[in-house]
Amino acid sequence: MINQISNWAGNIVVAVIISTIIEMIIPEGNNKKYIKIVIGVFILFTIISPIINYLSDENFLQDTVMASTNIDKYKLNRRINKLFSEKK
Repeated sequence: MINQISNWAGNIVVAVIISTIIEMIIPEGNNKKYIKIVIGVFILFTIISPIINYLSDENFLQDTVMASTNIDKYKLNRRINKLFSEKK
């Protein structure tokens, strides 16, 4: 976990350094403000990428759905069997 956080922080630092270098290289003009917007979005995605990866994890989604429904498999099977036995 600590290793992942340090990698994440390192990625942010690298993104900021690259962005600073690009901003220093580009000439003044009408396009500079658009380039700054793109650089800002790049840094924003660098910051939130671990959160997106965590939320897109398949196990996380399954665990969240199972926790939110709060139904265990035994109770669900018992209810289904009871319904089928009432129809007969």
